[in-house]
Amino acid sequence: MDHSLSSIAAAIAACYEMVEDLREDIVIEKRGTEAYILEVINTQVQILYKKYQEFVEETEEKYQQVQ
Repeated sequence: MDHSLSSIAAAIAACYEMVEDLREDIVIEKRGTEAYILEVINTQVQILYKKYQEFVEETEEKYQQVQ
């Protein structure tokens, strides 16, 4: 095994580059996960709002029938 300063420096540089690549992958994955979570939350909010609108309409109809 060659332990010259240049080979050690090259190995350290390669490790550093690999860590940077992994860091980028993690950031990209995190953004993708955040986007997915926001999409799921948005979908659930839309569903709840639609159910709320239906409830309000039904309640108004029942109230008008009582009047």
